[in-house]
Amino acid sequence: MLIKRLVSSVKPIDIFLISGLITFSLLLTNFYISHEQYYYYWDYARSFQQLEDLIDSFQKSALEGVGLLIISLFDDYTQLPSIPLLPLHIILGQSRLGFIDSLVLAYAIPFSLIMGLMLSKIILANPRIVFWSTSFLSLLVPSVWIPIFRGFPDIGGSTLVSLAILTYWQDSNLKVKDRRTLIAFLLGVSVLFRRHFIYSVRALVITIIIYKLLEFFPCYTRKLNSFLKYLKIFSLRIIHILLLFGAFSFIVIIKALFINYRALYASYEASAFSNAIFYIQAFGLILCIFSFLGFLGAYKSKLIDRKKSNFLFLFGLISIIQWFFFAKQINIQYVTHFLIFIIPGNYLLIYVVYSKINQYIKKSFLAFILLFYSLNLFYTISPNAKFIHPFSLLFSKKESPLFREDYESVASLVKYLRANSQSSQKIYVVASSYTLNYSVFTVAEQQLFGKSILSISRNSNIDSRDFYPLNGLLQAHYVVVALPYQYHVDPKEQTVVKVVVDAFKENWAIAQDFIPLPQTFALKHGVTVRIYKRIRPTSFATILETLGKMRSQVSRIPGQEPFWLDLKSEQPSAIIQDPLLRMVQVLRLQINNQIPASLLYYGQIPAHSKVSGLYSISKCPNTTEPIALKLSTLDKNGTILLQTIKSYPTSQLASFELKISGQNAAFMRLDLMLEANSKTFVSCRAELNLLKVSSQ
Repeated sequence: MLIKRLVSSVKPIDIFLISGLITFSLLLTNFYISHEQYYYYWDYARSFQQLEDLIDSFQKSALEGVGLLIISLFDDYTQLPSIPLLPLHIILGQSRLGFIDSLVLAYAIPFSLIMGLMLSKIILANPRIVFWSTSFLSLLVPSVWIPIFRGFPDIGGSTLVSLAILTYWQDSNLKVKDRRTLIAFLLGVSVLFRRHFIYSVRALVITIIIYKLLEFFPCYTRKLNSFLKYLKIFSLRIIHILLLFGAFSFIVIIKALFINYRALYASYEASAFSNAIFYIQAFGLILCIFSFLGFLGAYKSKLIDRKKSNFLFLFGLISIIQWFFFAKQINIQYVTHFLIFIIPGNYLLIYVVYSKINQYIKKSFLAFILLFYSLNLFYTISPNAKFIHPFSLLFSKKESPLFREDYESVASLVKYLRANSQSSQKIYVVASSYTLNYSVFTVAEQQLFGKSILSISRNSNIDSRDFYPLNGLLQAHYVVVALPYQYHVDPKEQTVVKVVVDAFKENWAIAQDFIPLPQTFALKHGVTVRIYKRIRPTSFATILETLGKMRSQVSRIPGQEPFWLDLKSEQPSAIIQDPLLRMVQVLRLQINNQIPASLLYYGQIPAHSKVSGLYSISKCPNTTEPIALKLSTLDKNGTILLQTIKSYPTSQLASFELKISGQNAAFMRLDLMLEANSKTFVSCRAELNLLKVSSQ
């Protein structure tokens, strides 16, 4: 019935206008992307790579694709944004242009239409004109486009929050259970869509509570019992929404309760002043002032639903306060939090002024408005347009198509590594800036060759979030070092990068296990890149020496440091600390009956220590021999103090527990070896889960 009513309300002009909206959007996108020459990296490439992975999974089997979707719900970056993009990306082509066009059709167009719908509910006249003019105005605001052009789908989260607001406006007293459920669902999906929308959810709930108190308190000042009764009923309805929201987004809620994201991402935090400057620059001072004046004018206008406009203004104010003083994060995708009230505020100002000016200058006023917003958009995204610096703060921040002058130099660097390394040989990149980082190599290789063969390690970038870089260095066959030291936040927050640069500049013992290759590469900003090739495994004495230097020079214990080290150099294992369970997982650990796999523990050692966890043995050539686990305590020089050993059956999944005295110990060493009596070489793969050191 609802669909039939919607279809019957569509007129030929609506079809024409939506076609124009889509055509304008795709032409603008193609213009922008055609002027790019860049290697997108880190989060800028994540959504594109996730979509490619999902397409590959579905091409193998529907079951594998659905499995990837479900598993991703437990990750910080879920596959939910990829779902609407799947058919579009396949139709439009699996290129970057096809990906951005898919983002535009799946997220930018719906967002603009939702903005139009929102304003048609606020302004009490000409709903069709308000709807379409707001939709087009939304697409003239540069901050709608820049996150999408950079590869972020986050505006989809803003669309969900906006739909939740519209649903709330239909039943502001929250009487209808189905609407409460829909609000909770929309907010829950927005948080699963992108975790940082938890701030918008909190802002919306606070806004609803404060606004209702302000709205109803004067009516009940003389009837306290009535006020308390209403407050109780409304509180129960809010609690109902929160409980449903928790059910829809329970994965994110659980992780938020047990993982200190503030600590992990503390290196990225910026002051309230820096946040204010960044986001004012992103929108431009004029658009920010217009938004404030629009809500101020709406408060005094009889042509506007002041309850809804005041609600939106309060929501915007709370959003700003909590983002600047609590979230404290700066990046282009976060502007999507502010679009929900910046765009309505601008349109309200235009409408209020238009309704009050003389009839003879209305057309001139509209022409001026169209010209201003168009020029502001053109200035922001144009490859060449420049503006006089003193006035640049007034307009949206210049975000030209990204263009690397050293594009070919990076290509030459990637080609050199492909020619000189093998796919099994790990490459560790000692750089973490917008000029060079490990992700640039991965993306550049995919763009240049389609198929990746380089094995680029995920290096340690940020002190608050990452780990000591020694594990990566020990497994590296090649180390790529960029000089001067490359960082992208405060260098004091990236000492896990600088310590490796220092190791090669100062020729530490570990650097002497490598030799520099003859060719160097010059990148932009005076960056010189040199490649070092491993010539021998790193000795145990050098490992201890390097670990000591790193622990003394890194400014703090990195946020996800596992405190375990794989001593078998050049082995492609992985050691990960789960941020939720705070326990360690060791993956792809090769063990055999001749040389043990050895792990070094350098965290806090209790006087009476216990090492426990789960082990799994796989990929063995038909052997049933037991596995030996040997635990040793070592002094600061690596000399063995005590040892204990236990035998366990080879198993797909079993628990283990080793106890030892930790007195006077600086380290613990865990050795794993097959007890194969045969003289033939027997090798297996081991996985350790829930690896934990505790008191007996």
